[in-house]
Amino acid sequence: MPLSEFIIMDEETKAHIREIYARGQEMGRDPRAFSKLGDSLIANPFFVRVFDQLDPRLGGYNLGDYAALQATIDYYHGSFDRYGAAIRVGLHTWSVFDPMWANKKLCEPGENLLDCEIRLHNPTVMVVLLGTNDNVPRSYFEKHYDQIVQYIIKQGIVPILFTKADRHEGTDNHNNEAVRAVATKYRVPLVDFDKLADTLPNRGVGPDGTHLKVARSYNYTDPSTFQYGTAVHNLATLIMLDQVRRALNEQ
Repeated sequence: MPLSEFIIMDEETKAHIREIYARGQEMGRDPRAFSKLGDSLIANPFFVRVFDQLDPRLGGYNLGDYAALQATIDYYHGSFDRYGAAIRVGLHTWSVFDPMWANKKLCEPGENLLDCEIRLHNPTVMVVLLGTNDNVPRSYFEKHYDQIVQYIIKQGIVPILFTKADRHEGTDNHNNEAVRAVATKYRVPLVDFDKLADTLPNRGVGPDGTHLKVARSYNYTDPSTFQYGTAVHNLATLIMLDQVRRALNEQ
């Protein structure tokens, strides 16, 4: 599948994220840090952590034809392995601003998990993967998702939005449609993993019907690696981070 089918970032979007980045630099954001906001799909140890090589249990990786992406791994070193305060199993869009969902060991009294993560890690980029637990009407999901993206932008942080592989909210796929609409509205990058999942066995989803099938290795010189949900998801994430980094450094 061509990159342009799932890495959605046109010239207008690039111009807009440069504006967000400039505002973030005025606010003192760390240009070499990104954070993760999401549920168990990115809370599990198989979401991009392998690229930091800080946990030997995850094994290694071989980028193969994607070796040029190593520069982005080096640039954001330390953020790939980071669990972060804005990751919670079972998280919904409407829970993000609720202090009850914040980690009491990391966050201040009354602080929500998003503000907590921003304070602790001070990122320039925020990877946002939500929707699996939002089994609600599109209008309700989209309202809260929109508020989250708008808030991240106001903090001088570039959001990278993701569609998902599952269909938990129904066959009409309305959560993914809402994510696409918000990405277009705010002119921010979108990893349309929903489309990429169509190229994978069982849409890249494992036996539980929710989480992506875990790759045996992250050796991208092996064609079989591209049959596993986590391997393809990680590579797509890395490609988008690379595109964003390059766009921000073109100023």
